[in-house]
Amino acid sequence: MTTAEKSSSGFLKVIAFFDLVVKLAATGALIGILVLLVQFNNNIDKLFNGSRSLPVRVSDAAPLRIMPGYSGTFDVRMTNNAADPVWFKVDN
Repeated sequence: MTTAEKSSSGFLKVIAFFDLVVKLAATGALIGILVLLVQFNNNIDKLFNGSRSLPVRVSDAAPLRIMPGYSGTFDVRMTNNAADPVWFKVDN
């Protein structure tokens, strides 16, 4: 008795190739998300421990450097009305 070997059809080869491409793309996306989360965590840590400041622009004034402090409080009192609106923007 001889065993008959079947060769896989072209359709199955194409499906297997697409399956491999999708798995590689998903793996790359997960690695990319992990890298972004690590960078975000590093930036947040630097901001919270005081080694980095956050520049903030209030209306058209010069940018203010905001840094966390462990003593005292940061208090801002502003009035906002239709004639003179106040807006905040992170200024990189």
